[in-house]
Amino acid sequence: MAIVQRLKTIVLILTNDCNLSCNYCYQNAETSGRMSLDAMEAAIKLALCSSQPRVKVIFSGGEPL
Repeated sequence: MAIVQRLKTIVLILTNDCNLSCNYCYQNAETSGRMSLDAMEAAIKLALCSSQPRVKVIFSGGEPL
């Protein structure tokens, strides 16, 4: 519970797929993955439970770098 009270930033990595899809790239050689809606909802609820006046939510994923 103490962690939630101090939460200031949450990063949601929506996908580990790259939008360039280069044939030679090894980054996505493993299985691709996308964040489930349930996981995203749980993360947002966690952010809303924080006692901080502002919680930064960063959406990430899909970019090549």
